[in-house]
Amino acid sequence: MENITVFKPVTIQEIMNRLKPIIAKVLRISEIELDEDIPLINYGISSLMTIVLIQKINKAFDFSSMHEEMSMNEPLNSLAALISRKLNSTL
Repeated sequence: MENITVFKPVTIQEIMNRLKPIIAKVLRISEIELDEDIPLINYGISSLMTIVLIQKINKAFDFSSMHEEMSMNEPLNSLAALISRKLNSTL
């Protein structure tokens, strides 16, 4: 099992910088192919990939659970904004 370092980013860009490699790995695409404005569903994410992605995000950002709030119909920048709101609410 891979080791993911938990950290509390400050800006949306820092969150996106942390999310991009996680999402790219789950989707099996390069980070360059991942457009911040395209909904994740457009990349062909399966239900199993979604579960894996949620687990990795929960671990990376030290969340207990985030699945109720996430939508694969949202692009990366919306997901980063959601994570930012969630992080700020726990400070």
